[in-house]
Amino acid sequence: MSSSSQDDLNIDPEVRFIMEGTARLVAKHGLLIESKFLEYNVDNKLYNFLRIPNHPYLAFYRNKIVEYRKCSAEIRHQTSLFY
Repeated sequence: MSSSSQDDLNIDPEVRFIMEGTARLVAKHGLLIESKFLEYNVDNKLYNFLRIPNHPYLAFYRNKIVEYRKCSAEIRHQTSLFY
């Protein structure tokens, strides 16, 4: 559920993969895991989107967290209907 302006960023596939995976984990486990990613990837430029406050990919990443949280909540709700 991303806007076309975000898709137009032409994000490097490797960075996009990292952002989406990180966003999934943050959506599931909370912001503490984000700080762990930063801690373990201090010199990894692929994680610059977490370090630079106005990074052009940061909005995409944050929106992915919101998207994954909504999806997770919907799945929990649908599952609860069966129990």
